[in-house]
Amino acid sequence: IAYGKEGLKTWNLDSVHRDPRVYIFQLDLIGASYRNLNKPDSARWFYNHIITSVSNDTDPWFTKLWTGIAKGNIGRTYTSEGNFEAAAPLLNTYLQVSRECGDWLNIAIAQNALSTFYYKQKKYNIAASFAAEALAVAKEHALNAELISSTALLANIYRIQRNIDSAFYYYELENQYKQQENEELKKNELSVVNAQIAFDNLQHSLILAQASVNREKS
Repeated sequence: IAYGKEGLKTWNLDSVHRDPRVYIFQLDLIGASYRNLNKPDSARWFYNHIITSVSNDTDPWFTKLWTGIAKGNIGRTYTSEGNFEAAAPLLNTYLQVSRECGDWLNIAIAQNALSTFYYKQKKYNIAASFAAEALAVAKEHALNAELISSTALLANIYRIQRNIDSAFYYYELENQYKQQENEELKKNELSVVNAQIAFDNLQHSLILAQASVNREKS
């Protein structure tokens, strides 16, 4: 959040090279961070700012998608507060827009958000239906974060319904996807370390080469 806000402060310093869409992405990162910190008012401020800002984009598809994303995240904050009446139309719009735009990631996120919406109201059958739909989409498109979310929802729903076999099945799946995500993170961290080592070695080689050139000149 701190880095994101610093970035927003410097936005007006370079009107030539700045990308308006980066501004939208930055607002989304800050809004999502506030939502994850359970600060719904702050999250809503940033997502409402997305709706205002994205209306200036020249691509109708981008404007439509990001307006839907922002509304969906506002809906998720209302779900967390138990304001289901306010959340429902926003979440339904989010799913509808994501489908119309053909954005599979946001389709899965919206389905999991609706599953959570019904889960919190103890409407477990429809919650399971949305989570299962999200799981199917996430499997087909390798969306690991949504695989974890949907299997966690299904495990909890079946646990509450005392369907023990299904609860254990989805709990095991959730752990498998979490393990895969951790392994991928470790690979990425190793790639960063290897890149840094390669860069350091290159710098060292350049220093040695420059020293050799200097000796030859002298």
